[in-house]
Amino acid sequence: MTPSLSRRIVRSRSSSVGAYCRFVSGAVNELRELLRAVAAYASSGMKSLNDLSGRRNAGAIKLLKQMR
Repeated sequence: MTPSLSRRIVRSRSSSVGAYCRFVSGAVNELRELLRAVAAYASSGMKSLNDLSGRRNAGAIKLLKQMR
C-alpha cells in the first residue's frame, strides 16, 4: 500500500467513525485476535469486549482504543 493511499484510508476512517488497523504480511495471530474481539462485540456488546480486553487480548485492546 502506498503512503498516500494509507493516509486516505485513515482519513476516511476518521470521518466515517470506522476502525482501521494495518497488518503486516503473515500477521495471522494478530488478525485472529482482532476478529475474535469483533465477534465478542457483535455477539455480546461492550461488556464482552471489555472482558476480553481484561484478559489481555491484543485485538480487543486495539479495538477499544479505536472506539474511544
